[in-house]
Amino acid sequence: MQEIEQVRKALAKNQVPPVYLWYGDERFFLQEALKILKESYLVNDPSGSGIETVSGKDIVPNEIVERANTVSFFSNKLLIVENIPYFQDGQGDALEPFFKYFANPNPNTCLLLIAHSVNRGRKLYKEIQKIGTILEFSSPKRTQDWLAWLDQELKERGKIMRTDVKNFFLEWAGHQPGILSLELDKLVLYIG
Repeated sequence: MQEIEQVRKALAKNQVPPVYLWYGDERFFLQEALKILKESYLVNDPSGSGIETVSGKDIVPNEIVERANTVSFFSNKLLIVENIPYFQDGQGDALEPFFKYFANPNPNTCLLLIAHSVNRGRKLYKEIQKIGTILEFSSPKRTQDWLAWLDQELKERGKIMRTDVKNFFLEWAGHQPGILSLELDKLVLYIG
């Protein structure tokens, strides 16, 4: 929730970090933030040639660094590496290309690493923390956080809802942002 706002603020200030690490159990929020980040790159390059997505399971760190250092002729580059397995045991020297890249990242590339979970004690995490931004995407924990998220979603759709109706809606639809968002879309279509 607040992670999406952090991405928006970084884009508004034109301060996208050279390296992002995004992780967490709430994939809906992560995908929303990714959509916002991609849209910002598509403004300058509608063809999308500056956006590249790869799976961390299919590519080694050295190849990722090579791609990050490749210059895009038309605009800045966004390199998205999904499902990174680099926080598992036994990575050791395989991660060395990342550490060299972090010492001197390509200023025209945003390297976005996406993981399901991370180990905050690992050298990779600490090095990314030094030069980039790390965002953990998780669901709201408290009822007032869910209500604040619901208010934001309603505002984006140009709608309002009484507090008792919001509480009922959350109770009825559950506490899964993706499902709640779809149910809100249905409600908006129904009421016009």
